[in-house]
Amino acid sequence: LIVDDDPMVRRALADLVGSSGRRVTQCGSGAQAIAVMAREPVDIVLLDLNLPDMTGLEIMRRIRESKLDPTVIVVSGDDRIDSAIATLKSGAHEYVRKPFEPVALVRCVENAIEARRLAWENTVMRMRLEHSERLHRYFVDNSPDFIFALDPQGRFRFVNDRVVAMLGYTREEFGKLRLSDTDPFQRPEEIQASIKKVLDKGSGELDVKHKTKAGAIRDVHVITRLLVLSGRTVFHTIWRDVTERTRAEEALRASGNFLQTIIETEPECVKLLDADGTLIMMNRAGLTMIEAESVDQVQGKSAYPLVAAEYREAFK
Repeated sequence: LIVDDDPMVRRALADLVGSSGRRVTQCGSGAQAIAVMAREPVDIVLLDLNLPDMTGLEIMRRIRESKLDPTVIVVSGDDRIDSAIATLKSGAHEYVRKPFEPVALVRCVENAIEARRLAWENTVMRMRLEHSERLHRYFVDNSPDFIFALDPQGRFRFVNDRVVAMLGYTREEFGKLRLSDTDPFQRPEEIQASIKKVLDKGSGELDVKHKTKAGAIRDVHVITRLLVLSGRTVFHTIWRDVTERTRAEEALRASGNFLQTIIETEPECVKLLDADGTLIMMNRAGLTMIEAESVDQVQGKSAYPLVAAEYREAFK
């Protein structure tokens, strides 16, 4: 957009900047220029300071108030340094004095266009990064795993929604907690020793217990990895709640021990054979019948020849 009250200057400027196929609009007053910018997008404004209805500074003020974003290059015959300073403070990209060198003016316009292109690319990149960050944050917060970050002193630096829900602390409370505050079974120095091992190795896995704010004990499997982000060392950590699995395993072991006790104390022979009659297991009563001191002596052998003749009928 060329804004100048001198038609000859407008035509000269249009010939210079329009030679590369750019769309050029000309205005002879401030009111016309503001109307054009209100109805259509404008990238570059070549603006004279002294117009019949308003000054170039007034037009730049209107541009700011209207939230418009063109790049303004002032082209003026005013050679006062104060005028140049005032326009630059008002947001002008450049101040070009009349009479101007055509090559210098074209270069100034091209530099302004390049600056806008770079600014737009930076804006697009920033928007993509922000979108990517929001997307990754969504995945982390909605992960089925418990994800958090610690600093080398064991302080919580990030927790996802699952960690908040499991342990019952708010994010603000987590900001004041250390890992040792949620682990009543290890001393702080033991936790720091574990942190040091991860610092040395770069990663680690372990099983620990953690206490919720309400006092419940949860068994968790920990997978942690050392990361350096913006020069800061953090532990990217995943908890997997294995409380139910641990309890089921304990119950299964207790049940197995109970069954083993019954079998071992049974006064009659109890044996386990595979399909071809090879002995897999035998209780104490059965070992006594075949005069063996331990099942290791007979395991893997055919059971029938091991039984004394008087017991073979009962052994079948």
